[in-house]
Amino acid sequence: MIGNQLRKERERLQLSQHAFGRIGGVGQNAQGHYENGCRAPKADYLAAVAAAGVDILFVLTGRATPASIYNLRDRKSTRLNSSHLAD
Repeated sequence: MIGNQLRKERERLQLSQHAFGRIGGVGQNAQGHYENGCRAPKADYLAAVAAAGVDILFVLTGRATPASIYNLRDRKSTRLNSSHLAD
């Protein structure tokens, strides 16, 4: 299950297995194993690909992250930056 969603996210981002694996700190062979379900990715890999734009909620559950969550995160970031400037 995770492997199929991981592949879909890689394809959505239009990356090769090699390029996607590099983002996650693994080789193309390991990336292929993740996508085929032969191996499970570790937390540090998932954190790295999430930072590159992968929807980790989708990868783990098959449900896309709602746009409202992204908007909330953007508003919170803007507020934090604004309050930081006021200091």
